[in-house]
Amino acid sequence: MKKIISMITAIALALTLVFVPVNAQAATAKSAYITVEKLTIGQGLLVQPTKAEIKDGDTLQTVFEKVMKDAGYETVVDTQYGYYLTGIKNADSGKIDIPKKISDMPDYVSSYEWEGQTFSTTYVAPSNENNDGNLSAPDLNQYAYNAMSGWMFMVNNKGAAEGADKLLVNDGDVIRLHFSVFGWGDDVGIGFSDSNLKLANKDELVKKIANVKDDQTFMSIAAAKKAYEDGVKVLEKYDATDAEVATAVSAIAKYEKPAEVKVARASIKSIKNIKGKKAKITVKKVTGATGYVFKYSKYKSFKKASKKTTTKLTIKTKKFKKKQKCYAKVQAYKKVNGIKHFGKWSKVKKVKIKK
Repeated sequence: MKKIISMITAIALALTLVFVPVNAQAATAKSAYITVEKLTIGQGLLVQPTKAEIKDGDTLQTVFEKVMKDAGYETVVDTQYGYYLTGIKNADSGKIDIPKKISDMPDYVSSYEWEGQTFSTTYVAPSNENNDGNLSAPDLNQYAYNAMSGWMFMVNNKGAAEGADKLLVNDGDVIRLHFSVFGWGDDVGIGFSDSNLKLANKDELVKKIANVKDDQTFMSIAAAKKAYEDGVKVLEKYDATDAEVATAVSAIAKYEKPAEVKVARASIKSIKNIKGKKAKITVKKVTGATGYVFKYSKYKSFKKASKKTTTKLTIKTKKFKKKQKCYAKVQAYKKVNGIKHFGKWSKVKKVKIKK
């Protein structure tokens, strides 16, 4: 008896070892969202919003490097004092359009003393007509277009508090890498001077776009696809307002996860054989339903069934052969925001074709 119990215990343990990790992994899957942006020079997004799977212990560096590798970009890094991103190869399209809001930023004066003398340097905000150019093009490196420019990480709408090799990434984090063209981050809202610009928080919009961009069902709905495209435009707009961002988020959310819509089960009111070896099927009206799906066949299994979607309560079937039976069932549906929500199929009813 003890041997039997031991065997049962061993089998149960083995099954646990085989099956539990799979379920546990699915339940604990974590992800972060990441973009690479060049809005300050008018070049939009280098890497569109991407949902990246993460595991415990992943840092900003490991997540970023994987996303960049998958996107086909090579980075230039200085590791002398940790992880410092100095540039991205082939990241400059060659066209610049520096936003006026940046060009209008006040001059920066940097000064220091050395052996009793004061030395100062004035940095002027770059414009399309007046900038330092990009000697490393097509690579986009630090100091391109202005001596105060470089790549900067933003995590959850704040400047990264630690180096990318030290900062742990958590589930749901939004990582946005910006090319700052002036003010060491002031132009993207993560600087430390009085000139730090206040820009809209786009984190939720980044998440929405990343979640739906590869969703075929979402993209198959014309209005949803337009909401996505409009959302990308807002994300790429340097000085988008809070209201514009909120509107874009709401538009995508409307289709992203449709609200649960309950549709009552339909029932067939009558099914009759009519002249021409056809059947006439009538469904009872379902409150709130947009329309109905009628399904009928000469087979009880509904093999080779015919299907008709209509807003009408009654349909006439195609022609049957005499003495055949017509099996039918109906389901109601309700259309909300372009998406059809279906109720359960009705009970099957049948009629014998006699005329």
